[in-house]
Amino acid sequence: MKKFKLIILTTIVVLVVGCVATAIAYPFIGKTPPVVDPNPDPDPNPQPEPQPQPEPEPEPEPEPEPEPEPAFQPIPRPKYVRALFLTGYGAGSKKLREPIIKLLGESELNSLVINVKDDNGYVTHGRSEIPLVVEAKANQKQFDLDSFMQQLRDEQIYPIARIVVAKDKHVSKIKPQWFFQNTKGSVWLDKNEVAWADLRNREYWDYLLDIAEEAASMGFREIQFDYIRWPSGGDGSVKNIVDLPSANMKSTGTYERSEIIADFLTYARERLEPLGIDVSADTFGIMGTVKDEQTVGQQLEVLLASKVHAISPMIYPSHYWTGTYGYKVPDQEPHGVVYQSSKDHVVRMEAVDSEIIMRPWLQDFTASWVKGYIRYGVKEIHAQLQALEDLGIKEYLFWNAGNKYTTEAFRTWKSE
Repeated sequence: MKKFKLIILTTIVVLVVGCVATAIAYPFIGKTPPVVDPNPDPDPNPQPEPQPQPEPEPEPEPEPEPEPEPAFQPIPRPKYVRALFLTGYGAGSKKLREPIIKLLGESELNSLVINVKDDNGYVTHGRSEIPLVVEAKANQKQFDLDSFMQQLRDEQIYPIARIVVAKDKHVSKIKPQWFFQNTKGSVWLDKNEVAWADLRNREYWDYLLDIAEEAASMGFREIQFDYIRWPSGGDGSVKNIVDLPSANMKSTGTYERSEIIADFLTYARERLEPLGIDVSADTFGIMGTVKDEQTVGQQLEVLLASKVHAISPMIYPSHYWTGTYGYKVPDQEPHGVVYQSSKDHVVRMEAVDSEIIMRPWLQDFTASWVKGYIRYGVKEIHAQLQALEDLGIKEYLFWNAGNKYTTEAFRTWKSE
């Protein structure tokens, strides 16, 4: 029995040892190391070795967009425009310009009317890029535009560009067909040898409006058209002009000359208003009193139909005929002339419900060529301003062709 148990125990031990040995050897059973051929046969269909791809170049960083030039803030229009006139040469002369700028800071004056296209047809800032200005050699640098406009911005002075319409020495040589012809077949010239445009020519209108838009882009806030009229006997021998439209010297009927001017002003307003630019027009002072269009073609009601921003009758007492308003020498009556002429305008403007601003030109010069003239100074300037005050007119302009003004008159005047 003991022997049998010993056999059983031995058998179990052998079996256990065999299982352990098999488990240890299992991963290696039937495995032989691979045989490496030192001279392998070439691949019958070799594939090209893939070429290493270059590292992609980094995307260049976009260049920063250039910062836009700072846009100039437009000089705001004052509640009431009160201005002096300045020629291009005046703007360019420190001696003339600086006392005027100083005066504006010491008075209720707040605006300047500056020549941009002068009586000869020169574009006074000298920087026009309009092809016809360049071709006609009409650029003339009378002042430095950038520094001048910066000064106006600094002082908050409202800039009005004066553009002379009818007269032009330069373009008439390039486009003679736009100008009046004389009976000899050449361009008609006035007594100062200046050509006058036929205001029926719309191509000439576009030329003027190109100059106006360019001035607006340079910072001018208003365009004032002067010499928007037809030549008269005072300008030269108008009888020698071929095809000059007739003037209606009656208080009724059709006013062809005036209607053409009104059409031009309407066209100018329609082009400039979208740019935020006001349009004003200079007229003869007597046009508020007479009912016809005179030879200049400025019948008041017809011009009011253009709906421009402001109308500036030139109410210079020295420019009225002897006997006007009952005055033997109108130049001696600054209050009376300005009052009556302005009142005549206001009455007629109110009668047609016109919203156009009445902004007269007044006199700060001595008209020594007038028989019986008086010297204009503080008293005479105040008399004209008082006449406007009496009528409730809040805006005004003063003219002196030499750009020399009676400073004491403006320093001591304050409108109500």
